[in-house]
Amino acid sequence: MKGALWICSLFMTAPLCMSQVDYSTQVQPVFNASCLGCHGNTSGVSLNSYAKVMASVGSQFGTAAVQPGSKESSPLWIKINPNPPIGVRMPPNNPLDQTKIDIIGQWIDEGASESATAVEDLSGQPFRFALIDNYPNPFNPATTIRFSLPDEAFVTFQVCDIRGAVVNLYSGYFQSGEQVLTIRLGDRPSGLYTVRMQALAGNKTFRSRAMKILLLK
Repeated sequence: MKGALWICSLFMTAPLCMSQVDYSTQVQPVFNASCLGCHGNTSGVSLNSYAKVMASVGSQFGTAAVQPGSKESSPLWIKINPNPPIGVRMPPNNPLDQTKIDIIGQWIDEGASESATAVEDLSGQPFRFALIDNYPNPFNPATTIRFSLPDEAFVTFQVCDIRGAVVNLYSGYFQSGEQVLTIRLGDRPSGLYTVRMQALAGNKTFRSRAMKILLLK
């Protein structure tokens, strides 16, 4: 039924949007040039292939090195920036320049997919694909998400905590135009959460950047 919304158990595969970072040509070469001396094919964090990067769990953080959609929750991104909260910055003797750090961060925020696939730019239409804002923010226990769609679409929302763990999933069909969704986190502790939206409209798939929301009890 159109307009119906339900909590689901699986999040759809994360696609990439127009102008997104391509892993094989922009990210893996950085790892090859600067990281494989320490993280070539070892246990823990191994950066010599996409599959091993995504499967890596570092001993210092005890969680997956890459948290798709949130660079701030990803130990890999945290460790390549100055003054990480655990351990030393990587690579230790030749830190990455800011351009490379930004590329890796953008790749993670865009969903950490293996390859970039361009999709149609719908920004010129009266309504575009966008995760707009939420109100109130901070909130307790519920907040309303505003978003817009250029066409009728099947939309999935993923709500994650600061560590990147999924705490809520919502999916349903929505008409084109500006729409709203109420997210309730009354059973969750106070803190910063992120919301990501993915929409399937015909044969096109769109995915938003992560939006931060703050629960204060």
